[in-house]
Amino acid sequence: MAPEVFVLSGDQDETAFIKNSLAGRGCEVRSSARLSSALRALKGSELVILSFDGKNIETLREIRSYHPESVIVVADEPDSMNMAVREGAFDFLEKPLNPVKLNTAVRNAFQYMAYRDELSRLKRAEAPQLVPSRNREMLRVLHQADRAAAKNVPVLLLGERGTGREVIARSIHFNDARAGGPFVRVETHAPDVAADLFGTVTSKGIAHGAIMSASGGTVYIEGADRLEPAVASRLAAFIRDKRFVPEKGSEPLRSDARVICSAFALDVQSPIFKSFRSKISIPPLRRRREDAVHLAEHFLKSESSELGTGPKRFSKDAKKYILENDWPGNSSELKNAVKKACLVSGGEPVIERRHIASGGAAYCSVREFLEDKLKGYKGGRVKTGGSGIYETVTAEVEKSLIELALKETGGNQLKASKILGLNRNTLRAKIKLYKIKNGRAAKASKS
Repeated sequence: MAPEVFVLSGDQDETAFIKNSLAGRGCEVRSSARLSSALRALKGSELVILSFDGKNIETLREIRSYHPESVIVVADEPDSMNMAVREGAFDFLEKPLNPVKLNTAVRNAFQYMAYRDELSRLKRAEAPQLVPSRNREMLRVLHQADRAAAKNVPVLLLGERGTGREVIARSIHFNDARAGGPFVRVETHAPDVAADLFGTVTSKGIAHGAIMSASGGTVYIEGADRLEPAVASRLAAFIRDKRFVPEKGSEPLRSDARVICSAFALDVQSPIFKSFRSKISIPPLRRRREDAVHLAEHFLKSESSELGTGPKRFSKDAKKYILENDWPGNSSELKNAVKKACLVSGGEPVIERRHIASGGAAYCSVREFLEDKLKGYKGGRVKTGGSGIYETVTAEVEKSLIELALKETGGNQLKASKILGLNRNTLRAKIKLYKIKNGRAAKASKS
């Protein structure tokens, strides 16, 4: 397929000159004198030669907002060169155009595009392979991910930890035009997530953060529900304008990084919630049990190969265990259990129930936990105070849950109430009832 060049110029004589100068290169040249018609005609895969007197920078920004991957050569007066390069131009040509310099710029651009396409092809080969699902809800998720990749829009992935949020984020990245660009991951529990995202200003200049480092690719933000409002507002402004300020008082920077965020649940009041046109909710593994055995077999194949244990398969009883288990840690817990089962089973070719059961974390249902604990309290050996065992156990469990939620949220009652599913006023009343302070129950004073 012949390489394509699109000339966007308001000067018909200049357009004819460019076409004649490139006649011997064997490339297909199309042109337009208007930006609106050019935006409709551009595919994003061609080399763009832009020559609009006095309007090149605005036009360059407009094209890159529609086609971030476009390779653009700007032809203009020398004083606009720095601004054009800063806004993402691949090369700059001074007017009046010189046919030799024009051909050199086109040759370099085609060479760069060929290298970029090859790198993209290699990276696609390394892209995470999503395991085919048999669950209707998960099939919808995969379809939404494909659509999001094609549209090049910011994406919010909602779901529990371990449901494969990052795998889907990487899949979106590797299946869009940015596959050749970087994929930069940011954890929001870092000490200074604002600096990690936006960078800082040092005595040596600007130390770029993830947003600038991911320009031309994707920045993946894990745990967007943990972002402080001020940081969330800055991120929302970047998603909207593609510009950000590293620190107050510094010059604004531009990045065309695509933003993908994951969260367990993002409050609709969060500054960034409305920034996402594409919101994808990923179901937990317990809601798609028909995928559990299929996933486990996929993990078994990869883990046995990586560990060098030889081919293995699950017994019928092991499959039954996998199917019936809730897997609170979702696919991450299942993968970990399969990996440990491979090691526990040693040279045995069949993974039995005992192997996979020992490979998982020590999860159990609340009912199973209470049944086990109450076996030792028959005959009135449990201290119930002035009430019966029901009131005692209920109060202790409730108090422990509240303490744990407060500890996990650093004492933030608003976040804790969301985790627990309680009204904030109700939570406050229970904190007072159980004398809980700073995530821990206050010691009762001795009377």
